[in-house]
Amino acid sequence: MSLYNLTGSEVFAILKFLSVSSIPPSIESFENLEFLFVDNKEVVEIPAIFLNMVKLRHVHFSGGAQFNESLRIQETQDENFLLDNLQYLSSIFINDENDEKILRFLPRLRTLKCRITVFWDLSENRYRYPAFGFLNHLESLSVSFRLSYVSDYISREVIDLQRNLRKLTLRNFDLSWKQMNIIGMLPELQVLKLRDDTIKGKRWDTWEDEFQ
Repeated sequence: MSLYNLTGSEVFAILKFLSVSSIPPSIESFENLEFLFVDNKEVVEIPAIFLNMVKLRHVHFSGGAQFNESLRIQETQDENFLLDNLQYLSSIFINDENDEKILRFLPRLRTLKCRITVFWDLSENRYRYPAFGFLNHLESLSVSFRLSYVSDYISREVIDLQRNLRKLTLRNFDLSWKQMNIIGMLPELQVLKLRDDTIKGKRWDTWEDEFQ
């Protein structure tokens, strides 16, 4: 069958790769979509329908994206839903505990690029960074820390990282050398990039059992 003989809905149904400047209102029609590249200039909101696109494997937002309120509501109503095929996600804002919970729907993620801030954890009764240790297949993680008025209330702890990480990029964290030594103990880490005043001081004395 020639592509020129297909109707609009039929084209939507067979497309596997889509590159656009904004998320189209008809995004749910692309039922077989595997690769979504959004070349947005400003931050966009990801709709709840995103969780129904079960064949997505690679999603990229050039200007960043955040989960919208309807998606957050769906996350609280359906805790058993999983988006098993998604392996690459960039660049997402993680602003609170609900955003972190949505990541739990993406257990097969291998690459994640995100921008995070400190948030209040009701169950632990403290401010903390988002956790990433539950993403068991994660191999590459890029995290940019965004300062907020509560940033000074958090202890300078290392974020919860997946121990299988092979590549880690950190920006704007202001970590101590002791904390960096903990990162150096990640057994599979091969590439570490530190950007924009992530660490304090001028000298890093590594230990013998780091970066093996």
